Amino acid sequence: MSDLKPFATHLPNSTAAMAGERIHGYMLFVDRDGVRHAVRPGAVICLSDADDCRDTTAIQLPGARIIFVAASLDDVLATFP
Repeated sequence: MSDLKPFATHLPNSTAAMAGERIHGYMLFVDRDGVRHAVRPGAVICLSDADDCRDTTAIQLPGARIIFVAASLDDVLATFP
């Protein structure tokens, strides 16, 4: 899993927000492929540990979409209101 992007790194655009930051009612997550996801907090169906090391979290969204972020479940939960 060394290809995972850190949870709180700056995104390529210098004016971009940081992963895990709330912007205009959305929460920004960066998955392991580097794809940014702006998600409304109420749209999250489930959060869970994605591995035994507990350093990756699975975020389930509507439509059976799951994104994986390189952060512990506790870190991800701390970003929610």
